[in-house]
Amino acid sequence: MKHVALGLICILTTAMPAIAWEPGDDWRDNQCESVIDGADRVANVCRGVYGRGEVFLGIYWNDGAEVVGPCNATESWPMEYRGLSRADAYDWLVEYCGW
Repeated sequence: MKHVALGLICILTTAMPAIAWEPGDDWRDNQCESVIDGADRVANVCRGVYGRGEVFLGIYWNDGAEVVGPCNATESWPMEYRGLSRADAYDWLVEYCGW
């Protein structure tokens, strides 16, 4: 019985196609860069393209501040921020999303 279960696991694992990156996943190293903000703090800026070319942004600081979400935010899927002002979050969006 163990051999059958192990065989099924092997078949299913190899039969599954490679899964593309999607928002909410851990960021890949090639999607992120470290930058210094205006207050001389390090921010980790991550951008990934998914689906039909939608750009997803994540900016993280060591103190827990962050800006995260799709660059083409909607009411049902907004760009979210915490630990910084709305104006500061907007400035980052202008810089990295081209708003």
